[in-house]
Amino acid sequence: MLKNEFRYHVKKKDQINIESKIKTVRFIGELTKFRVFPKAETLFCLKLLLQDFRHHNIEMACCLLDTAGRFLYQSPDSHLKIKIQLEQMMRMKAALHLDSRYLAMIDSCYYYCNPPESSGLEKRKQRPPLHEYIRFLLYKELSKTNIEKVLRQMRKLPWDEPVVCGYAIKCLIRAWNVKFNNIQCLASLLAGLAVYHEDVGITVVDAVLEDIRVGMEINLPKLNQRRIAAVKYLGELYNYRLLDSTVVFKVLYSFITFGISPGGNPTPLDPPENLQRIRLICGLLDTCGQYFDRGSSRRKLDCFLVFFQRYIWWKKETEFWKERKWPLDVEYTVADTVEALRPKVRLCGRASDAFSAAELLEKEFLEIIARHLPDVQSTRKASFGSDEGHHLNRISESEEEVAEPVVEEDQAQTLAELKADLYAIDEDDDEAEDLAENRGTRRQTGGETESADTPTDGETVLRKPLELEPPSKEDEEFLAAFEKTISDNLQQRSVESSKLPLVDLIPPPPSKAKPEAPPSDGDMNFSLLVKRGNKTQLQKLKVPVNCDLVANILSNREAERRERSVVKQLTLDITERQEQEEDQELLRPMQRPLASTRQQQSDNRPRYVHPKGAPNVEHIFGSGRKR
Repeated sequence: MLKNEFRYHVKKKDQINIESKIKTVRFIGELTKFRVFPKAETLFCLKLLLQDFRHHNIEMACCLLDTAGRFLYQSPDSHLKIKIQLEQMMRMKAALHLDSRYLAMIDSCYYYCNPPESSGLEKRKQRPPLHEYIRFLLYKELSKTNIEKVLRQMRKLPWDEPVVCGYAIKCLIRAWNVKFNNIQCLASLLAGLAVYHEDVGITVVDAVLEDIRVGMEINLPKLNQRRIAAVKYLGELYNYRLLDSTVVFKVLYSFITFGISPGGNPTPLDPPENLQRIRLICGLLDTCGQYFDRGSSRRKLDCFLVFFQRYIWWKKETEFWKERKWPLDVEYTVADTVEALRPKVRLCGRASDAFSAAELLEKEFLEIIARHLPDVQSTRKASFGSDEGHHLNRISESEEEVAEPVVEEDQAQTLAELKADLYAIDEDDDEAEDLAENRGTRRQTGGETESADTPTDGETVLRKPLELEPPSKEDEEFLAAFEKTISDNLQQRSVESSKLPLVDLIPPPPSKAKPEAPPSDGDMNFSLLVKRGNKTQLQKLKVPVNCDLVANILSNREAERRERSVVKQLTLDITERQEQEEDQELLRPMQRPLASTRQQQSDNRPRYVHPKGAPNVEHIFGSGRKR
């Protein structure tokens, strides 16, 4: 029937009903792919269309090739024939003067069936299977819901092999290959690995810091997304206590000091039109700035915000931005970041306010240093600078900027501690409690330890290296209680029933075969769902009839059958009762008029009236004269 319809459309040669022609040809192509319509018949249909290759025949031939052309081209038994017909079609295209629409359709269907070789494209890099598995776990499988699962798989890697260990560390460093929302998951995974492999955490942190520094030295626009991901990763590593807050503040100060001349002149490392460093600072503060809310970290962040505003206004005061409008996205980003960290802080509205606030803070630092280390006053003045005008001076945040010949070792150590704590000198003893409370506010245990010792009465305290003290009585009691809790938990876990992990198996589509009848003797067939690789398969399994499993299944089937029969009988009774009620409802209107008519006839009859007095004998018996 389908062949006759196709031949009818070809022989008629009319230029109407193109939709029905296209439907017929497409149906033939789909049936060919399902091996219902023979391939030879499909090739013959294409041959008929090529014999009169014009108008609607062109559209029908292209539709047939778009539907089943690639299938025929890839099939070994029809490859040569379809290839010859495709070449014939291209020759006819070159010989005939066809419309541009037809030319585009012919080229499209030809290159769909026989696509050109992609020699210019880069071939995928071949990696060992274990390396591909590591990339799959970190870059595709890792998410917020399966961090523990990925951590267990990563711990099973052969970390003693240098090649595997180096490649795993390399993948852990490249946070820009992970989705931006999953960078936090990658940091959490690294924190879990650092417990078992401490050198892995140290190596990754050093590499991330080096990548941030190299990004500032190169300063290429194409690396902006990579730099943002690296800064985000650094903030998440701080949140999971893999590095100290001092490292974070050194990175923040490097953004506003590295590659900047003391006189405020533009440099190639940080040109005026480049605002990427401002975005990086805001990204880092948005990630981990919420934990700088108490103790010395809070004071450090307050001081940094002052210098950060001076850096922003130094950018605004350059000749480049005087002639142009400051980007609104940068302005809103800075305002949102400062408002989230310090809601009560107001941003400076003028450049003079920002520069004066920074100079005031620098003088305060110089007074503190001069009061406790007078020998370093001259070197500190040289580092901060005292030039007139609004210049962007250097901010000393590292220990290497102190002059070594002038300062002795004890004084240099004390100076470094003063710079790390900023306002740690001449503060009340209450701030020691704030520093103690600051511990444990972040997500993971362990991490940085900030000293809570603050000097009183204007005295300078020289800190010594920490020495291990013998455990006290309270520590021993704590350890005993902790071991007891662990043992109780282990006993409770051993009592609980272990549950097998659920395996994500997708059953194949149900078959249309009829269900088998329950066996009378012999074995019963079961279908076992098995997963091999990424595919699920059904395997037949024979179980003896005398097995408990088969007996339970047969009893359940019998119970279900009885229950269905009872429900079916109840349903039929209810249906029959409803039908009777409906029939009665239909008969009631027909019976009501008959009853009313009979009642009216009975009402219209004359009633019998009994005669009063003695009866008339003559009327009853007649007169006596008649004999």
